[in-house]
Amino acid sequence: MSNYYHILDLDVMHEETLYSNMGADDYNTDSGVEFQDHRQLDSNLICRIILPLIQSSPLVTIPVLQSIVRQSYHFKPSYRKVWMAKQKAIAQIYGDWEESNNKVLRLLQTLQSCHPGTVCDISAIPYYDGHLMVRDCNQFDKVFWSYPPYIEAFMHCKSFISVDGMHLYGKYGGVLLIVVA
Repeated sequence: MSNYYHILDLDVMHEETLYSNMGADDYNTDSGVEFQDHRQLDSNLICRIILPLIQSSPLVTIPVLQSIVRQSYHFKPSYRKVWMAKQKAIAQIYGDWEESNNKVLRLLQTLQSCHPGTVCDISAIPYYDGHLMVRDCNQFDKVFWSYPPYIEAFMHCKSFISVDGMHLYGKYGGVLLIVVA
């Protein structure tokens, strides 16, 4: 038997005292207590939870997704974790940016085979990792296509050109120029 065992008053541990269970439920079992984020509740787990909802309604907001996760696991994940999980779910459903960019060339080839005479032009710029250019790697820049009837009709148009521009924000910033003849 250890030296300190005789100091413990084991009967007191089982008494009904002011601080022991007073007939009320334990306050740690989600009876009004809002638990904060949990380390193991990562974006991959959240992605699996919200994937069916994103498939049915891709425009669902982050606060709604936060409340769904909170109802399932009784932890409120951070806005950033849920946003990252939503991005992963969208990438699983629709594909990511790289897949989409790789589909552009196939789309233009299909367009030319279905509509002979279609003019297509795709432009890419060298890809840089910091200040170093990555060999054999290009970054999508812009694409142009025009159908044969538009090319033919353009030759009969009066010389009036309207140019409109729009700033793009987000992952791919820049300016989108629209030319109408």
